[in-house]
Amino acid sequence: MKKLLTEYGYNHIPQYYQMVAESYVNGQKEQAKSQFKAMPRSAQKEMVGQIIFVDSLYVGDNDTDKMFFFDLL
Repeated sequence: MKKLLTEYGYNHIPQYYQMVAESYVNGQKEQAKSQFKAMPRSAQKEMVGQIIFVDSLYVGDNDTDKMFFFDLL
């Protein structure tokens, strides 16, 4: 995960999660999918858990967007 953070110029893992979520919501679903798949499995699980339980990562306009990670898996 450190390599991904460095690659994108982030200091914290939630910044990367936010980028993936925003890519998806902005219609860049293939990009979001590749960003998600590049993460270690443990980070994928953590991101899914945060999307479900922490609304601060929610960037979509309706409740169905909260479930975007199913498309990524």
